[in-house]
Amino acid sequence: MEYLLVLQSKGILKNANSYILTNREKRELIDSFNSLSKMDKNIVAFMPRDTFERLYKDKLLKKIKENRDAFTGDLIQLFIDSDPTENHKYIEWLAVGYLNNGIRRLEDLRSRALPALRDFILLSNKNILNRGDPSQPWTDQYNINNFLGLSGSTKKGRQYPGLDSLIDSYQTQLNQIKGIKEQQLQVMKESELVFENELVKVYQPRSEEAACRLGAGTKWCTAARENNMFKRYSEKGDLKIIVPKSPKYTGEKYQFHHEKNEYTNELNERVEPIELFEKYKMYDELKNPNIQIIKAIKENNAERVKDLLEQGVNMEHFYDILYDTDNTDMIEKLLSYSSIRSMLNKNTILESSVETNNPEMVKLFLEYPEFKIGGENALGLAKYNAFIATGGGEENDYEIFKLLIDDDEIFNLLSAEKQKEYKKLWEERK
Repeated sequence: MEYLLVLQSKGILKNANSYILTNREKRELIDSFNSLSKMDKNIVAFMPRDTFERLYKDKLLKKIKENRDAFTGDLIQLFIDSDPTENHKYIEWLAVGYLNNGIRRLEDLRSRALPALRDFILLSNKNILNRGDPSQPWTDQYNINNFLGLSGSTKKGRQYPGLDSLIDSYQTQLNQIKGIKEQQLQVMKESELVFENELVKVYQPRSEEAACRLGAGTKWCTAARENNMFKRYSEKGDLKIIVPKSPKYTGEKYQFHHEKNEYTNELNERVEPIELFEKYKMYDELKNPNIQIIKAIKENNAERVKDLLEQGVNMEHFYDILYDTDNTDMIEKLLSYSSIRSMLNKNTILESSVETNNPEMVKLFLEYPEFKIGGENALGLAKYNAFIATGGGEENDYEIFKLLIDDDEIFNLLSAEKQKEYKKLWEERK
């Protein structure tokens, strides 16, 4: 069946699944298959959704938790929708890329990975790529598995390049294929020059098209031509783009969004915002409350952090501190303020403390009875981490589980059936 699928992809057959062939027809089609290039034969058979879910769902969920990646919806369908092929040829490549940090955010799947794969397929079909040295198979650009995600990363001790670097190196050819003339960056009418000094110009795009033009050549999801995230960002606050007047290298740019606590370079890598604004003498940005709270956190000034949170600064900063497992002292100080405790979601904050995988952090929240209302979900997560999750069962996981089942207020939130189940799990652990 595989060779029929390949011939279908090349237009030789219309529907491989509908053919009943005689032996002679089979031989003729096999001859057609053998005449194809190695690249054309290199097709990955259809991976059913349930197989992909069985192999990768738990691993992906664990990675999402580790990355603190925001996502609601059908996770498996997200990966399927980000693969441009009908037979899900690249779905596993997408999962491996995300699991190994070659694709850093779920939002990059549809906005960046999908168009990158389309470009890869286009280059492959036009036979433009380099087959490399046969004695060094890792140099074969036609093999997608020689690239780890978009940005590249390390897997099993080996450093892999990312698909972005390949696509970038063929951008001129892609532009010619697509009939796109190279253009210099233009500031559209839908953007505004909001700041300028001797070092930089700072633009604020007012539309998706302006964000794409200003972000041309970057890896920002707000500059993506498909599934662009500009609207989502602009609804939360002003998106701004820094263009240095004397760039240190070609394409140097920065994008920042205070409300989402995002400060990145053109490769979508986070940069230190205080250093960035000081370097380019953008002193008004240093006065922004979001920058002030970052500074207060660095200085371990809990009183200043409290004041800024009370003034309405994004509560995401509290969670940034929470997930910094070396910052239990700051969390302890902040929890001592009733005003801060009142701002936290009582139903989910204990579960968030479990996500830190830090027993000392969990103990801090258990000191306050109002947070125990979310104890059942927190205990469910602790059980998953200790006894179910792939790679779970570390000492911290067991310690957190024990902390929660030993707390009578939380344990009594469970049904009698679950109490019995959880006690049995712990007894078997002992």
